[in-house]
Amino acid sequence: YPLCALSPTTTDDWNCTRWDRRNLIEEWKGNHTGGVYIENRTELMDIDMTKAESVLGIFDNSYVTWDDLVNATNDKPRLEDMAVQAVKFLQAKSGSEGYFVMIEAGRIDAAHHNGQATRALSETLAFDKAVEEVLKGSRSGRYPGYFDS
Repeated sequence: YPLCALSPTTTDDWNCTRWDRRNLIEEWKGNHTGGVYIENRTELMDIDMTKAESVLGIFDNSYVTWDDLVNATNDKPRLEDMAVQAVKFLQAKSGSEGYFVMIEAGRIDAAHHNGQATRALSETLAFDKAVEEVLKGSRSGRYPGYFDS
């Protein structure tokens, strides 16, 4: 188990060390020299799809931020941002082989487990928006080749 000191007020301030002292992010960077490591929405939206060979996005020290807590000042990506960028990245890399992407909105379930029905509904709407934007982009030609059949 990691040894973590988490801030009581934010999930951005943290220090987490594994028992074996390995830094998995640094290891990933070393093993993916053409890869891009990102930590916030700005970096996610600025990825150069033609240059990045792989992407590792860690936006929080715990679960993805609840959609109702995402705002312009905390620079956290919404599920919609992550879904659209994932599809764009996979399309840029897949060629004629195609690709598979699974987009999950796991915070819906977490909200229900915590008895937060309003938040669960908010997370459901965020998931619906993510699916809508991926489909809208494919139909408008913003993501050529996606759902062309």
